[in-house]
Amino acid sequence: MSIETQDILEAIRKRPTVFALGACVLILLITIYLRFGLLDELQAGLQERQEELSKYEQNIKNAAQLQKHVEDAKALNNAIKKQSINPSDTALNQRIFYQIESELGIKIIDLQPLPVVSGTKTGNKTYYIPVGFKISFSGDYIKVMSFIRRLEERFTVGRISSITMSRALDSTSGGSVQRLVSLNLQVLALNPDYSP
Repeated sequence: MSIETQDILEAIRKRPTVFALGACVLILLITIYLRFGLLDELQAGLQERQEELSKYEQNIKNAAQLQKHVEDAKALNNAIKKQSINPSDTALNQRIFYQIESELGIKIIDLQPLPVVSGTKTGNKTYYIPVGFKISFSGDYIKVMSFIRRLEERFTVGRISSITMSRALDSTSGGSVQRLVSLNLQVLALNPDYSP
């Protein structure tokens, strides 16, 4: 027994309401199936938009104080510029050390600027570069420590990379104990090769 088109059309004519409801149920089931698939996509899209919205809200919140932060950064940069030295101005750089020497009464035995590595040679194009000095000096313990403290005050953006201290008797001052100190100091300098 085979079902032919003529039999289907005759069944539809006898019970049109049942077939209409069946067709509506079938269309409704297909629509629900497709909508659930779209619902997952829509929820994923909604999640992305909410994350993007939270980023925008955070950016707006941070931008409210942006001008103040820029002004603070400029003030800090100007303070650093005042503390930095020019690596090519050897006389002025050495004068800083000799001025501290004369104020504290220590004796600088040797003061050598270390070679400067420019930013273009190393591929590092920064506004500031480290400049090193090797300093040997002598004095009593209090003056030696005062000299080191004055270096730290003068070069707030710098570091002492190595220091050695030894004792020696000073025959000219009646056999008092002197400290012989050798230190390597790196300070911040403006990069002469910097170009933005």
